[in-house]
Amino acid sequence: MQDTTQNANTPFTVAIKAPGIDIYREVDETRGRRLIAILLGSGDTKEENEEGSSSSGSGTGKKESQPSTKREEFFAPLQNNKPSDNALAAAAYHYAQYGSAEFTVDEMRVLAEEVGITIPERLDMTYGQAKRKGNSLFRRSSRGAYRPTVHGESFFKQTYKVAKGTTRKPNDPSESN
Repeated sequence: MQDTTQNANTPFTVAIKAPGIDIYREVDETRGRRLIAILLGSGDTKEENEEGSSSSGSGTGKKESQPSTKREEFFAPLQNNKPSDNALAAAAYHYAQYGSAEFTVDEMRVLAEEVGITIPERLDMTYGQAKRKGNSLFRRSSRGAYRPTVHGESFFKQTYKVAKGTTRKPNDPSESN
């Protein structure tokens, strides 16, 4: 896959297998090299795509795949965790995106389904009972909706190495001050 003598019309065969993930695609060389860079953690794909030319060349479209890959990068190491740990990780991802905005159990189910992680059947019980060092991680803000407590925010920062998100949650009336 990393043969630099191929031209841009030569297809790359990309196969990714992991628990809950089975992807098989043929892509052109440019996309194949971008995928390799993403999977190997390389931050700069311009040099690979231009084969030795200056990285200050026109590199339009290089960051288009970044938002979706950040989510997969966040959840990739969590594929073999317990369902309750995956539920906490989903809440941590929400925290990293939207800060301490409330989230619903249904939103977490959708997120878990999209990234392919297993979560408990009763998420309401998981979030309602979640404690670390004797402190609750979430408080119930309305029926089926939760917010992280100060202890929950600290837990997310320490366990998942995330910072509090500043993006405003779409259609969230509780964010108006």
